[in-house]
This record gives sequence, structure tokens and C-alpha cells, in this order.
Amino acid sequence: MSLQDSPPPKPEFFGLHSFIEAIKALRDPATGCPWDLEQNHQSLTKYLLEEVHEFLECLESKGPVSPDTWEELGDVLLQVGLHCQIASEKGWGPNLNQLAQAAADKIRLRHPHVFDPHFKKFKTAGEVSAAWESIKAYGRQQNLNSSKSQTPEIKEKKSHTFADIPKGLPALLRAQRMGEKAASMGFDWEKPEDITEKIQEELNEFLGASTSEQAQEEMGDLLFASTQWIRKTGLDGEQILTQAINKFEKRFLKILDLATRENLDTKKLSAEDWENLWQRVKASQS
Repeated sequence: MSLQDSPPPKPEFFGLHSFIEAIKALRDPATGCPWDLEQNHQSLTKYLLEEVHEFLECLESKGPVSPDTWEELGDVLLQVGLHCQIASEKGWGPNLNQLAQAAADKIRLRHPHVFDPHFKKFKTAGEVSAAWESIKAYGRQQNLNSSKSQTPEIKEKKSHTFADIPKGLPALLRAQRMGEKAASMGFDWEKPEDITEKIQEELNEFLGASTSEQAQEEMGDLLFASTQWIRKTGLDGEQILTQAINKFEKRFLKILDLATRENLDTKKLSAEDWENLWQRVKASQS
């Protein structure tokens, strides 16, 4: 059944229906947009990444009440729609409606405590997190039981410990996710304070490295251990590092403004001069 043969959408879905029709029009071979018709999954990759980052930046800087934030999220949705349309045209994957249905099915499988009346209920987010691996295992088993089309290779990949952690994630986020996965299997420190000993150990090994290769490896171990300390305290490493970067950027730009107002040549400033400017700006912001 084509979209045109389908019954009219309910009023609450007019927007989604209009969106799907607009994406199809962009890719119409006879009347579509030449630029959109030239795109493929590979060429669109950079735009999807850009739109996601623009949304996150707008959410951080302008907040969820700004119309600009939701316009950026709409741009992310456009990229998702284009990928779905291209895949559907080639017969490689689902259209957007089918993708949404698959996502809904996965939500139900991954939340048996919400949709399965016989599954254990949870009262807090902490309880859900603690049981997350068993919840996912339950969902995977239900999915496997309901589908006979998956090959042994697919089943083996799904059961791999770190298989569901994308290798393309930012390194900090990937390290935190891997720590979470290992912790769910019992490989973890009891409390955050225990990790400080590991961090000190890695720092000492870095300081004692005799070659650049050793130093690089030990610094990697130090960063990984620090990430696990962040995870264990319940913080989001990616978020707090982004906040620290933004804080540094604002403070350093104020230093440059201060140097300009005082006619200082930054190329001739000593380390002590830079520190003095840094402390002055820091004090003005406290």
C-alpha cells in the first residue's frame, strides 16, 4: 500500500505526514531538488554530524525555550528523513514510517518494566540503571524469539560485550560507556575514592616514562582511569569537559580583551604575565 492509498492521517500526525511528503518531493526524479537528488548516505554524513552538533550547541547556549533550538532539531530530523528516503528508494532499508515503527518496537522491548505487566517494576532511575543489562538481555531474547531471520553471525555480534558501543563515538564518551558495560558485569571499583589510587598510579607511571611511546601509553591510561572516576561519580564526562572548554574559551577571550585595553603585546608576555592576567580575569568573574 502506498502512502497515497493509506487512510488520511489523524490530525495529530499531519505534521509527520507533511514531512514525509516533503522529503519524497525533494527526491522526486522528475521534479525534485537537483542537490538533494545527488546526495547519498556518504555525502550526507557530514551534514548529519553538523546538525547534531548545532542542535547541542544551541541547546547549551540558548536553552530549551528558544525556537532556534527546536529549529536545529528539525534540521536533524531532515537528515534522518533523507537517509530513510534514500534507503527506501534503493530497497536497502525502511522508509521513515517503518523506521519509526521499528524504533517503537525497540522501545517496548527495552522497557518491559513499562510495557510488560509481568515484568518487575522500578521506582527510581538508579534501579533501572542497575538492571539495564538484564533488561536489554530480556529484550534481545524476546526479539530473537519473535524473528527467525537473524543469522548466527548477527546473534553472535549482538551478544558481544562491547558490540553495541559505536566505535565512532567521541573517545571520552566511548570510554565512559565501556566502563559502564564492564561495571554491569561486576568489573568495577566499589566507590569513586578507590579510583583515585588508580589515577595516582597512572600519573606516577606517566611521570616515570622513559620514552615518548611509554609516556603516550601511560597518559592514555591516566585519561581512561579519570573517565571512570567521572562515571563512578554519576557525572557526564562529555558534558563537563564541554563546559570546561567553554569556560576556558570565555576566560581566555577576556584575557585578550584586557591585554588589548592595556596595550600589551601578547607575543612579548612572559609566563608570569599571562598568569597575572589569568588571575585578574578569574577574580573578576568570581
